[in-house]
Amino acid sequence: MLGTIATVYQDLGDRATGLEHAREAHALRRAALGPDHRETIASLLQLSALHTLLGAADSGAVYGRRALEGAERQVGSRALLTARAAG
Repeated sequence: MLGTIATVYQDLGDRATGLEHAREAHALRRAALGPDHRETIASLLQLSALHTLLGAADSGAVYGRRALEGAERQVGSRALLTARAAG
């Protein structure tokens, strides 16, 4: 639910508030599901996008790389989730 709220704020142009919710969503998913679960990886992609949209491209790239690494561990480098994380 927090990821959806983050998306709504992002779509409304309030990216900073969206980032707060995205961070919380990621922390909860990571704790509940583990670092390599597809929902955790999706939350990393959301963090990557929000950081980039807020002008923090370096931070966005870090989250994007973490998502890619998690996807590769989970499903391998040829899977669709890995390709999506690679952008």
